[in-house]
Amino acid sequence: MCWEDASIDRELLGINEHSKIMMISSAGCNALSYLLDNPAEIRTVDINPRQTALIELKLCILDNFEYDTFAAFFWVGSYLEYQSVYEQIQDQLSPQTREFWDEHINYFSPTLRGLHFEDVWNFRTLFEFDHRPEIAQRRYYSDEFIGR
Repeated sequence: MCWEDASIDRELLGINEHSKIMMISSAGCNALSYLLDNPAEIRTVDINPRQTALIELKLCILDNFEYDTFAAFFWVGSYLEYQSVYEQIQDQLSPQTREFWDEHINYFSPTLRGLHFEDVWNFRTLFEFDHRPEIAQRRYYSDEFIGR
């Protein structure tokens, strides 16, 4: 399946309250869209733990704040009170996610031009597996998956 438009995916898949979905995490947009159909379960996996950290942060902000805060973080890409928001939720995050965002929460700083600018310029930091040379990727997969 190719997901260019989650609304088309939702229609074609016929997602309903009995659906159990396993999907690639990506940035979480499709997984969050699928929640509109109230599936029994959605599990996301990704070779890149930063993608999972992004979804977990999105879910935590959705659970704890109004939509305007979520929109500022992820649609606008910056939020004046980003540090305060993060301090209120960081204890709810998994250790791996918290470790990542403890170092990178400043991506949401308006003084650093916000997430979308930092996302582009720090692409290798956020999504480093996508841009590793082929030899390094093969080494990573061999070490992490075949070597287990």
